[in-house]
Amino acid sequence: MYIDFNQNDYVTVEEYINAIIDNHNNYRPSYVLNYKTPIEYRTQLGFQ
Repeated sequence: MYIDFNQNDYVTVEEYINAIIDNHNNYRPSYVLNYKTPIEYRTQLGFQ
């Protein structure tokens, strides 16, 4: 986890966790979702 996110860039733990969640939902493709990100998959299903 430290490799992906420089912990010194964040002032609070909440800010750090939000950055991890944003990265996971918007930029990391998942094998289970046919290599789509969770946001792409939900958009494909019609959710906004």
